[in-house]
Amino acid sequence: MIRPVQYFTKEYLDLCKSFTPDQILEFLENFRLLMADQLK
Repeated sequence: MIRPVQYFTKEYLDLCKSFTPDQILEFLENFRLLMADQLK
C-alpha cells in the first residue's frame, strides 16, 4: 500500500489555524474519499 505524503508550507499551516471544525472535517472527508478511490 502506498502512503500519501504531503508537504505544507508555513503559510498554509498558518491558514489552517483559522479553519473551523466543519472545514477540518470536510478536508478529512475529502482526503478519505481520495484515498479510497486509489485503493480500488
